[in-house]
Amino acid sequence: MLKRIDRIDEEQNITGKDEKIVDAKPYSIKQFEVHGKIVEIDGGYVRNEEGLIKVIEIALTFLALLLSGNVQGVSGERGFAMFVCGFAFVITIGILIAKVLTLNHHISSKYWFIMEAGIYILLALLLIIAAILMAVLCAQYWAEINPEWQTLPALASGALIGCAIVYIVDTFLIMCHRRYRTWTPSRNILADYELKNVYS
Repeated sequence: MLKRIDRIDEEQNITGKDEKIVDAKPYSIKQFEVHGKIVEIDGGYVRNEEGLIKVIEIALTFLALLLSGNVQGVSGERGFAMFVCGFAFVITIGILIAKVLTLNHHISSKYWFIMEAGIYILLALLLIIAAILMAVLCAQYWAEINPEWQTLPALASGALIGCAIVYIVDTFLIMCHRRYRTWTPSRNILADYELKNVYS
């Protein structure tokens, strides 16, 4: 049996205490009951700035993967770039799905932040290395041997740098969001609040 429950958490103090929610924007989470289990989907995530930048990351890494796959490799830089882009593409899709399904709410926000920021920093470093190798070993080589084959490696290098910049921006974005979130209501508090609204 599938039962849909819509929930909108407003920007307010739902505990009746003096806790303050800083920069807590309203969001909508849809709940579905499947065989007695509640499945939450945050459809609004893909429309906020974090979700949009994830979509940009996925598009750019896919573009960089296509460009890197079509260059004439020289010293292994093509395979390395493709590996990094494929890894970033899969990881970013996984994080996007996890946040849409609110799986990140099931672990400590501190640990999730450390994991997510660490992944983005690692990906940015790998993409920068891949871009440098693509420019030095491939684009520069073909510029001297066959200039007509220089364009594609140069474009691939630029796409890799663009991906790295977006991941760095995403890292600063989640850092800023964590800095201004001083308190988040627990799942039990939200459930109690919903029950009070139902029976009031």
